[in-house]
Amino acid sequence: VALPGSSQSDEIEQSPIEIALTKAGEIFLNGKSSTKENLTSELQVLLAHDVSSPIVLKSDAELDVQRLISTMDLIRKAGGTNISLATKKR
Repeated sequence: VALPGSSQSDEIEQSPIEIALTKAGEIFLNGKSSTKENLTSELQVLLAHDVSSPIVLKSDAELDVQRLISTMDLIRKAGGTNISLATKKR
C-alpha cells in the first residue's frame, strides 16, 4: 500500500488493529486477506476484548475516496471508534 503523505504524521503507541486497502481492491485485516462482506464480523471479534482498540486504516494514496469512506462505515458498524488514517511523513 502506497500511503498518502502528511506533514502531521504521529505514531500510535498501543499495538493497533490494521486494515489495509490496496489499489487493486483487496482488503487485509492484520495482514490476512478479508472481504468487505466479512470485515465487520471479523472486526467485532477483535473488538470484543477492547472496543477502544486503535484501528489504523492504511489506504493506497490512489484509492477511490468512496471506498475509504465505505470501509470506515464498516469499521464503525463493527463498533470501532478509535480510527486513524495511516500516512507517511513528507
